[in-house]
Amino acid sequence: MEKLFEQKLFAIVSNDYNAVTDAINRGELLSASHEGSPANRDIATIATLITGIQPKRYNQTRQGFFRRLLSVAHTLVKKGE
Repeated sequence: MEKLFEQKLFAIVSNDYNAVTDAINRGELLSASHEGSPANRDIATIATLITGIQPKRYNQTRQGFFRRLLSVAHTLVKKGE
């Protein structure tokens, strides 16, 4: 590729066909549905190199309203026992 374009490669994204096609078919972000995928890791690294911003980890984002509500209700029920 470097000879063809007469440019040094900036980065390479791993071929993770199964994870990428699964995310596309589900209509989900690769970073949300396959966070550990090699392709996702490579894309996140490229984004960080370009922007200087660390990628957000989807499994560490805050919970939705109903999940928090159910969590609070479950805690209250356990305290009442």
